[in-house]
Amino acid sequence: MAGELEILTDAMSNLPVNVEQVIEDLGIQYFNEPMDKGQSGAIELKDGKYTIRVNSLEPRQRQRFTAAHELAHYLLHREMLVKQGRLARYADSLYDEHAQKNVAVPFNPHHEVEANKLAAEIIMPRQEIERLYDPTKDNFEEVAKQLGVSKSALVIRLKILGLLPNSMPAQSDLSN
Repeated sequence: MAGELEILTDAMSNLPVNVEQVIEDLGIQYFNEPMDKGQSGAIELKDGKYTIRVNSLEPRQRQRFTAAHELAHYLLHREMLVKQGRLARYADSLYDEHAQKNVAVPFNPHHEVEANKLAAEIIMPRQEIERLYDPTKDNFEEVAKQLGVSKSALVIRLKILGLLPNSMPAQSDLSN
């Protein structure tokens, strides 16, 4: 785990964070390939090897978040993979007709929340946001570009970190 933490910490100090490189540095196979509609990504364990797959048909910023999300599952929930073999991410379909495709029992929405929080921290590290974001300027676009994320994702992260009031309507909320 110490080696994993060092790899992750080093990567988070270089923007935008190269999530794919972190995945590969941790010895996880990474594939960016077309996937079923609604499926953003998956992580699986087969024959002792971990593999992360990300849907190449989705926008690049979404791919980066999904890769970080699957990496977060590896870091936080890999014991479930040993039991289940696979966690699929039908991000827009956790509770509808595709929900049964999220094949991880006792996997539950709490695990998704944990993975989302860690994924956001990986690609939008608090320390880097605090260094880059200037609340006296409208530099959302510049910061989002440096982090490799959408402006809307940055606004959400700023609000979560308490750097942007939840009640403050940001122009960035309305446009990507």
